[in-house]
Amino acid sequence: MTYRVINTSESRCRLETRVGGADVNPYLAFAGCIGAGLWGIDQDLSLPPPGTGNCYNIIGVVTAPRSLEEAARELADSATAREAVSPAVLDNLVRIALWESDLFKTKVTDLERRRYFEMA
Repeated sequence: MTYRVINTSESRCRLETRVGGADVNPYLAFAGCIGAGLWGIDQDLSLPPPGTGNCYNIIGVVTAPRSLEEAARELADSATAREAVSPAVLDNLVRIALWESDLFKTKVTDLERRRYFEMA
């Protein structure tokens, strides 16, 4: 889950909440967001400068993990996440995510079948 502030003027400001897929546990997602926000307040962090234009093309910004395995490994190494969520819950989530990632690697997707049969 991510939040984005759209602020084009004082009278035109909104908060956009982006929720993960249907398989996300909303309680854990909200706990993570609240925990991250509180951690940022405790650490007196400041927001980065606002992005303009197409923010997907900005170089040098921190991005979200690109795979389930990468996300699980980052989560496992996050001391901040361990403060926000019970370490036992976090370890279980990481274990499940890595299991699902490993399972996915053993499957050939329909997309791969269609794409590579075309090339054969």
